[in-house]
Amino acid sequence: VVHWPISHVSVYFLTVHEETPLYFRVKKNEFALQTDDHMIELYEWTVNYLARHSFEQYEISNFAKNGQRSRHNSIYWERKPYKGFGLGACSFDGASRFQNQKNLLKYLKAIETDQDTVIFSEMLTAQQVHLENVMLGLRKSEGISLPMITKHLTDEQKESILQTIHALQERDFLQMRDDRIVLT
Repeated sequence: VVHWPISHVSVYFLTVHEETPLYFRVKKNEFALQTDDHMIELYEWTVNYLARHSFEQYEISNFAKNGQRSRHNSIYWERKPYKGFGLGACSFDGASRFQNQKNLLKYLKAIETDQDTVIFSEMLTAQQVHLENVMLGLRKSEGISLPMITKHLTDEQKESILQTIHALQERDFLQMRDDRIVLT
């Protein structure tokens, strides 16, 4: 891909979903998955290889040349609202998530009978929003600010977080850059 005329690459680990053909093949030992350690090695090799070919990593799974970061994906990482249309589409309004029916026949019937196509919705709690902000911030190469992580926490919770951060720094899983926590 580094020789193709492209400026952006996304690299994601394979997720085997239950009740899929791949899931059943893995269960029957017809198809073997790589070990976690091997996948980590491949991921690290990929990150380094793309960097050598001018693809800057700006998010755990995304790399771009010449500042060609994905504006589309950035909406998700910054928790901005988006609207999905169609079969299985997801939407987010900043406080709630929604997903449309995934079954084509049920989806079409809902439309034909003027019924709601949404099969799942959730209103996020303040704690869920905070945890998402932390998780999404850590995905990005610029990381997340320590004040963002610790705001609204009690002194005891802040001390616990700071101890955890220190332990993770000692194991070289993350580092501090100014007041920002960045994964290594």
